[in-house]
Amino acid sequence: MIKDTYRIPSEFTLWKKGGYGNIYRNNNTIIKQLPKYENKEQMTIDNTSVIETMISIQLPNSIGFAKYYDINCDEDSIFITQSYEGNNLYQWKKRANYNEVIKELPNIIYQLLKIIIFLENIGIYYTDIKLCNIIWNDNKITLIDYNCVSLQYQQNNKIYNIDAVGTWRYSPPEIIMNSKVYSNSSTWSVAMIIAELLDDYPIRNEYFSYIDDNNKNTHEYWIRIMEDIFYDNPDNVFGKCYKYLPVPWKEWIIRMTQWDPKMRMSKEDLLHDLDKTYCLHDFPEIDICNNLFAKPINLETRSKYIQQLYDYAKETDQLFKLCSTIYIWDVYNINTKHLCTSDEYYSLYACWMIAGIILNEDIYLVDEFPIIFNIKPDNHINIINECIWNIFISCNWNLYHKSCDLYIIKHCNNIPWDTFIEFYKKYDKPYNPFTLYQDFVKTLPPI
Repeated sequence: MIKDTYRIPSEFTLWKKGGYGNIYRNNNTIIKQLPKYENKEQMTIDNTSVIETMISIQLPNSIGFAKYYDINCDEDSIFITQSYEGNNLYQWKKRANYNEVIKELPNIIYQLLKIIIFLENIGIYYTDIKLCNIIWNDNKITLIDYNCVSLQYQQNNKIYNIDAVGTWRYSPPEIIMNSKVYSNSSTWSVAMIIAELLDDYPIRNEYFSYIDDNNKNTHEYWIRIMEDIFYDNPDNVFGKCYKYLPVPWKEWIIRMTQWDPKMRMSKEDLLHDLDKTYCLHDFPEIDICNNLFAKPINLETRSKYIQQLYDYAKETDQLFKLCSTIYIWDVYNINTKHLCTSDEYYSLYACWMIAGIILNEDIYLVDEFPIIFNIKPDNHINIINECIWNIFISCNWNLYHKSCDLYIIKHCNNIPWDTFIEFYKKYDKPYNPFTLYQDFVKTLPPI
């Protein structure tokens, strides 16, 4: 059940009031308080809180990421407990001299690029790259604060990223102007990090006279700034800036800050140039542990629910949400000791909603779904929302995986869904969507 009596321990004090939630701190441990509902009266789940919670649970407790400890809820909020050691790069820069920054910069940027690429490979596009979100400790960086991200989703047999926001001074034009994310959007933000570490805020009055450094960071202001900057310097925005930067870094910044993302230097090309120029050792690879079911699945009950959900998904053209839904529901049921039959319907509905959030589907409580799963309409919104938060509290597992459906769309677009669903109903091995996809493909006849 939801821990509606949870209170932040007394040893924690309010540290920051962020743009999205409050942060409490005790030494190297923080508790981030996020809103559970976008509109509590209408019981509308806050999607941003759900996504940050999922990512905090899913990221490995290893090099590169804040260590996740616990999640708690009360009636209005969700509380994520994490820890990390060290100072952020903004604090480190204030104490370091220029030669220290020059010495450490290749390693910092190399690690940052490796972490960003790792996240993108698992469908998470981090869009809030800035000095205060990067922790530096013992020659290693940790990326923190996961509420500004873009997840992959499928539409019309193509893979897209959901719209995103970030911190205006570090965000590329496409995010500022249209909230759009492309492959090289993060390259721009990495260039801003390089420029700030070696100089200062990259976009400021010293270089662009029309910038008001005391201006409040409004969206409209930064749209106008981007338009002015590129109108004056369409091909080489930062060519006249940063006169004290070493040659390779200035050249890289110029290549990383083209207006058109397709024309920018890629993360992979910058990694290659860094390694070639500074002979860096490989940053350790980061792996996500696959969830392994500890208990057998009740195939008879599960098959019945999958068939019901499949029929509904097929009728409403939402098949791509099916695999993620059953995966979340499987793990939840395996990790929950006592779950009565009526709760299974509600939890399946909750998992359907979570899968929709993961895949950027607009979530509405449609009339057909409660009827198909025999859910009484009275008060079902409250029960389903409680199931959503119970899933987070009960399961310490990797919630966000690219759906098996995405693998099918990417690699095997003509797979018949009826064949797949029969295979899925009988599948009882430990799995995540990728291993499920791999095992299914093995059953197909050669092309």
